[in-house]
Amino acid sequence: MKTRKIILLSAIVLLCGVYVLQIALGGRDSVKILKLADKIDTIVIATGTGSSPLTISKDGDKWILGDKKYPADSSLVEGMAAALGEIKTLGTVSGSGDYERYGLNEEARLTVTASKGGKVLRTVAVGKNASTAQQCYVLLDGGKSVQLVSGNFKETFGKDLATLRNRLVWSIPTEGITRVDVASSGTPAFALAKAGTPAAWVVASPDSAKNFALDADKASAWALLFATVTADSFAPDGTAVPEKPFETFTVTGAGKTVTFNLLAKEGDARYLCSSSESPYPFYLSAAIGEKFVKTYKDFGKTVK
Repeated sequence: MKTRKIILLSAIVLLCGVYVLQIALGGRDSVKILKLADKIDTIVIATGTGSSPLTISKDGDKWILGDKKYPADSSLVEGMAAALGEIKTLGTVSGSGDYERYGLNEEARLTVTASKGGKVLRTVAVGKNASTAQQCYVLLDGGKSVQLVSGNFKETFGKDLATLRNRLVWSIPTEGITRVDVASSGTPAFALAKAGTPAAWVVASPDSAKNFALDADKASAWALLFATVTADSFAPDGTAVPEKPFETFTVTGAGKTVTFNLLAKEGDARYLCSSSESPYPFYLSAAIGEKFVKTYKDFGKTVK
């Protein structure tokens, strides 16, 4: 009896081993990496909702968005181009046309088209994620069979224009900032500047601040706020812009002069802003915007 059980168990183990080997070999044969030989210069993303497709195209060495040619976040777009340029297919899931099950029906799918010089290089209809978010279902290049591919294409390509815009308004090397002038509708104008050897922050104006003891650390921390400004979002086209800002900052550094305006505070949530470095009005959160609003007296004290 024991011998019979041992033989039976051994046979089961052997069959399981053969089955696992077949799966492994079959899986190995079904995995393919589809590479594009050409570099993509245009990506068009369309949804099944009837909204206008989003076109992302190369302009020189930069990516731009739509007819208005908004600068794109290059890291996000390069991620899209990389995903399209090399697709790892893990096998055919279905050839029955049961697309709704995989999120590939017309209303649910994202259709992504990659091209170069007007020639279509690749078309991917993107459906649901699989059981793991790092795999998803697609239709490739007009094919009818549902493919399982590696990657979360919904996350990669399911981004709107606002998300894909480059929100960096300007960037100046922190050590290069040498002066900040402030003009305000509510408080006296003033300027902080670097002077002396070694260079240190001082109150450059008004003259009434000659007896003012400046806290260099506070002044430096405030000036460095102007090194990099990134918009929370951009104002919609046609947004009314006040003729006169309530606060204007002129930042001198690294061989350039940048003008930055706080135009209006919208409730308690955000500031509408503009800058010489961007043709588009933009928003900063109230918490960020209020860090810029200072008088020179916030940086030290008057001495007798």
